[in-house]
This record gives sequence, structure tokens and C-alpha cells, in this order.
Amino acid sequence: MTWLRTNHFYDQVARRLRGYTTERLAELRPVVAPPNPEDLFTSLVVEQLRADDIVVDIGTGDGVWLAKNVAPHVQAAIGLDYAGARLQTGLETRRGENLSNLEFVLADARSLPISDKSVSVLVNRRGPFGDTSDPRFLTEGVRILVDGARVLEIGIGERNAREVSEVFGRGQMLEAERRGREIDRKVTSRRQHGIQVKHMRDIATFEYFPNREALELRLLTTPTLDDFDPDAEAHLLDEVVRRCTTAHGIRLTFHRTIFIGERV
Repeated sequence: MTWLRTNHFYDQVARRLRGYTTERLAELRPVVAPPNPEDLFTSLVVEQLRADDIVVDIGTGDGVWLAKNVAPHVQAAIGLDYAGARLQTGLETRRGENLSNLEFVLADARSLPISDKSVSVLVNRRGPFGDTSDPRFLTEGVRILVDGARVLEIGIGERNAREVSEVFGRGQMLEAERRGREIDRKVTSRRQHGIQVKHMRDIATFEYFPNREALELRLLTTPTLDDFDPDAEAHLLDEVVRRCTTAHGIRLTFHRTIFIGERV
């Protein structure tokens, strides 16, 4: 199966990343100082899984995380994303891992092609289920859950990459920081939709980029900044590098919120 090419942001990202070798991407990857909340979240998810689970990962991206950490432990794993180019990578991973219980679906998270009350675990890793700007994301996600289903989320905290926002005067989490703690808003919205809070954590640490190229790639492949222009805004990127360079690399705040709930 080959999905149609689109100009969605993450399809553009997928095509950009294909211009790098695996080895080069590894060289440009930032290092997160412990405790790494992404690793902690993965461990919590694996602990929650049962052999008979039907798991949906909303905003699965390239599907590699789902294939490696979830599919081997459950009855069925479904990865949904709106960017076909990224899902193509998921199909390649599925073939390589020989996972017959893993499926990838091109879909808009505001209108999921999944039956009511048919899913026992919903995973949201920085995906649209956590987007409070459109209530359809949350309503649709809750609709597909059986009673007692687990909701496992990791989101971007309001202080994430604040150093970039301070220099550029804009940023993904700038407004969120002005509104207060992201995890508090998440808990309130989930309770309003019938999800009981079981566990939550707010973790802020640092990540270190090896060089300017690595930081530029991050800004080009994530929504940290709206419409980042590496040429026109090179002087601003240089200022971030100047302010944040340490002996261990270019240091930015790395902030995540972890939430585990249950559909009641």
C-alpha cells in the first residue's frame, strides 16, 4: 500500500528526513539528561498492557515506537496518523518485524474510523488527542473506548524549549506557559469527559544538541516554531546557540507531562 503524497507538515517532515542517512540522524540526535520522561512513559505503557488488549495510538507518526514497544505484547495494535508519508515507514517496519497484529490507518483524529467502545487502550504521545483547541479530538478518542479502558498520554509541557521562544518571540508552548500548568488543564479536561485520573507526572529536564545543525533540524521537523525560516531567521537561531551553548552541547529545557487515566 502507498498513501497519497500530501503537503501536510509531517509529510514534509518525512520527506526531509529521508534525505539523511540513519547514521547521520543518530549523530544529530540530542541527548536528554535523566530522568528522560519519554523513556519513563514507555516503561509505564508496557506495564499497563495485557495480552488481550486492543490498542490505538493516535498520532503514531512513523509507527516505529508502536511496533517495538506495544505490538509484541497485545492482541492488536492500530496506529493512526494523518500523514501518509510517515505511515509508509510504519508499513516497512511492520514487514521487517513480521507483526501480523499491527495495522496502520490514514485518518483524521477528529473522525476516527473505529467503532464505538471497541478499544481497551488509547495511547497519545504528543498527538492530537491532547489538543484542547478542538474538542472533537477528545470526544472522538473517548467514543471508541470501552468502559475501564486505559488512557496513556505524554504531552509537551509549557516550559519546553522556552529558550527558543524567548529569542524568537513566538513558539508552540508560549501561550501555554502564559495560561499556567499544562498538566492541570489536561486533568480537568479528561475528568470532564469521564476519564478518571490514576497517575500523573510533570517532568522538566534538559536536552543537549550536539551542534547548530541538530537544533536547526529540530526546528524544521517539529512545530516548536510556526513557519520557521532557517535563512531569514538564521540570526535568531545563532542567538539561541550563543545563549544556550554549554560544555555538553546546546542546552534547551525538555518538559513533558505524563497522564494515565481510566474510562469510567
